[in-house]
Amino acid sequence: MRPHRRLLLLALAAVTGACATDRRLFIESTPPGALVRLDEEHVGETPLELEFVHYGTRKLALELDGHLLVEREVVIEPPWYLRFPVDLVTEVLLPFGWEDHRHVALELTAVPETIAEDEYAMVRARAEAFRQAGDEPPADLPGRGAADEPLVTEPR
Repeated sequence: MRPHRRLLLLALAAVTGACATDRRLFIESTPPGALVRLDEEHVGETPLELEFVHYGTRKLALELDGHLLVEREVVIEPPWYLRFPVDLVTEVLLPFGWEDHRHVALELTAVPETIAEDEYAMVRARAEAFRQAGDEPPADLPGRGAADEPLVTEPR
Protein backbone atom coordinates (compact mmCIF):
# COMPACT_ATOMS: atom_id res chain seq x y z
CA MET A 1 0.00 0.00 0.00
CA ARG A 2 1.31 3.40 -0.90
CA PRO A 3 2.19 5.84 1.91
CA HIS A 4 -0.34 8.47 0.84
CA ARG A 5 -3.13 5.85 0.97
CA ARG A 6 -2.10 4.89 4.50
CA LEU A 7 -2.17 8.53 5.49
CA LEU A 8 -5.61 8.92 3.90
CA LEU A 9 -6.92 5.84 5.75
CA LEU A 10 -5.47 7.12 9.03
CA ALA A 11 -7.12 10.51 8.48
CA LEU A 12 -10.41 8.82 7.61
CA ALA A 13 -10.23 6.70 10.77
CA ALA A 14 -9.51 9.80 12.86
CA VAL A 15 -12.47 11.67 11.39
CA THR A 16 -14.92 8.77 11.78
CA GLY A 17 -13.80 8.22 15.36
CA ALA A 18 -14.03 11.91 16.19
CA CYS A 19 -16.47 13.27 18.74
CA ALA A 20 -16.21 10.11 20.76
CA THR A 21 -17.10 11.89 24.02
CA ASP A 22 -20.04 10.31 25.79
CA ARG A 23 -22.13 13.33 26.84
CA ARG A 24 -25.08 12.54 29.09
CA LEU A 25 -27.47 14.59 31.16
CA PHE A 26 -29.14 12.83 34.10
CA ILE A 27 -32.31 14.50 35.38
CA GLU A 28 -33.89 13.40 38.65
CA SER A 29 -36.79 14.74 40.70
CA THR A 30 -38.18 14.20 44.15
CA PRO A 31 -40.73 12.70 43.84
CA PRO A 32 -39.92 10.84 40.60
CA GLY A 33 -42.25 10.62 37.62
CA ALA A 34 -42.28 14.29 36.63
CA LEU A 35 -42.68 15.19 32.97
CA VAL A 36 -39.47 16.72 31.62
CA ARG A 37 -39.32 19.47 29.00
CA LEU A 38 -35.92 20.50 27.73
CA ASP A 39 -35.87 23.66 25.60
CA GLU A 40 -39.68 23.52 25.28
CA GLU A 41 -39.62 19.91 23.99
CA HIS A 42 -41.09 17.00 25.96
CA VAL A 43 -38.27 14.46 26.40
CA GLY A 44 -39.55 11.99 29.00
CA GLU A 45 -40.16 11.43 32.71
CA THR A 46 -37.80 11.48 35.67
CA PRO A 47 -35.49 9.77 36.32
CA LEU A 48 -34.20 10.47 32.83
CA GLU A 49 -30.92 9.99 31.01
CA LEU A 50 -30.33 12.00 27.83
CA GLU A 51 -27.46 12.25 25.41
CA PHE A 52 -26.51 15.79 24.45
CA VAL A 53 -24.24 17.21 21.79
CA HIS A 54 -23.94 20.92 22.46
CA TYR A 55 -22.89 22.83 25.55
CA GLY A 56 -24.58 26.01 26.69
CA THR A 57 -27.69 27.13 28.55
CA ARG A 58 -30.75 24.87 28.40
CA LYS A 59 -34.25 25.59 29.70
CA LEU A 60 -35.46 22.74 31.91
CA ALA A 61 -39.04 22.37 33.16
CA LEU A 62 -40.47 19.64 35.40
CA GLU A 63 -44.18 19.18 36.01
CA LEU A 64 -46.07 16.64 38.08
CA ASP A 65 -49.74 16.56 39.04
CA GLY A 66 -50.28 17.95 42.53
CA HIS A 67 -46.95 19.80 42.48
CA LEU A 68 -45.82 23.27 41.44
CA LEU A 69 -44.12 23.66 38.06
CA VAL A 70 -40.33 23.91 38.34
CA GLU A 71 -38.42 25.82 35.67
CA ARG A 72 -34.66 26.30 35.68
CA GLU A 73 -31.95 27.38 33.32
CA VAL A 74 -29.23 24.77 33.34
CA VAL A 75 -25.80 25.94 32.23
CA ILE A 76 -23.68 23.13 30.81
CA GLU A 77 -20.08 24.28 30.49
CA PRO A 78 -17.60 22.08 28.64
CA PRO A 79 -14.79 20.52 30.69
CA TRP A 80 -11.23 21.66 30.04
CA TYR A 81 -10.49 18.80 27.66
CA LEU A 82 -13.43 19.76 25.42
CA ARG A 83 -12.60 23.48 25.09
CA PHE A 84 -11.06 24.88 21.94
CA PRO A 85 -8.24 24.24 20.93
CA VAL A 86 -7.67 21.28 23.27
CA ASP A 87 -10.79 19.58 21.87
CA LEU A 88 -9.06 19.22 18.50
CA VAL A 89 -6.66 16.83 20.15
CA THR A 90 -9.07 15.07 22.52
CA GLU A 91 -11.95 14.70 20.06
CA VAL A 92 -10.11 14.11 16.78
CA LEU A 93 -6.62 12.79 17.45
CA LEU A 94 -7.25 10.96 20.73
CA PRO A 95 -10.89 9.81 20.68
CA PHE A 96 -10.48 7.46 23.65
CA GLY A 97 -14.05 7.48 24.91
CA TRP A 98 -14.04 10.58 27.08
CA GLU A 99 -17.07 10.94 29.36
CA ASP A 100 -18.94 14.04 30.41
CA HIS A 101 -21.89 13.17 32.63
CA ARG A 102 -23.98 15.93 34.20
CA HIS A 103 -26.56 15.48 36.97
CA VAL A 104 -29.52 17.73 37.74
CA ALA A 105 -31.69 16.93 40.76
CA LEU A 106 -34.71 19.05 41.60
CA GLU A 107 -37.23 18.82 44.40
CA LEU A 108 -40.85 19.42 43.51
CA THR A 109 -43.09 21.28 45.95
CA ALA A 110 -46.57 19.95 46.57
CA VAL A 111 -49.41 22.33 45.76
CA PRO A 112 -50.92 23.69 48.96
CA GLU A 113 -54.30 22.25 49.86
CA THR A 114 -57.20 24.18 48.47
CA ILE A 115 -59.69 25.79 50.78
CA ALA A 116 -63.19 24.31 50.93
CA GLU A 117 -65.95 26.31 49.24
CA ASP A 118 -67.82 27.04 52.49
CA GLU A 119 -64.61 28.20 54.21
CA TYR A 120 -63.85 30.42 51.23
CA ALA A 121 -67.32 31.98 51.41
CA MET A 122 -66.84 32.65 55.14
CA VAL A 123 -63.46 34.33 54.53
CA ARG A 124 -64.98 36.52 51.81
CA ALA A 125 -67.88 37.46 54.12
CA ARG A 126 -65.44 38.42 56.89
CA ALA A 127 -63.38 40.48 54.46
CA GLU A 128 -66.50 42.30 53.33
CA ALA A 129 -67.42 42.98 56.98
CA PHE A 130 -63.98 44.55 57.52
CA ARG A 131 -64.34 46.66 54.35
CA GLN A 132 -67.73 47.99 55.41
CA ALA A 133 -66.58 48.69 58.98
CA GLY A 134 -64.03 51.26 57.81
CA ASP A 135 -61.45 52.34 60.42
CA GLU A 136 -63.09 50.51 63.33
CA PRO A 137 -63.04 46.71 63.61
CA PRO A 138 -66.44 45.12 62.89
CA ALA A 139 -68.59 44.36 65.93
CA ASP A 140 -69.89 41.09 64.58
CA LEU A 141 -68.01 38.85 62.17
CA PRO A 142 -69.81 36.27 60.06
CA GLY A 143 -69.11 32.68 61.11
CA ARG A 144 -67.65 33.63 64.49
CA GLY A 145 -68.61 31.45 67.41
CA ALA A 146 -67.99 32.35 71.05
CA ALA A 147 -66.31 35.69 71.79
CA ASP A 148 -63.19 34.03 73.24
CA GLU A 149 -62.70 31.75 70.22
CA PRO A 150 -59.61 32.82 68.26
CA LEU A 151 -60.04 33.84 64.63
CA VAL A 152 -56.81 32.11 63.63
CA THR A 153 -56.31 28.56 64.76
CA GLU A 154 -53.19 26.41 64.77
CA PRO A 155 -52.55 24.41 61.59
CA ARG A 156 -54.01 20.91 61.67
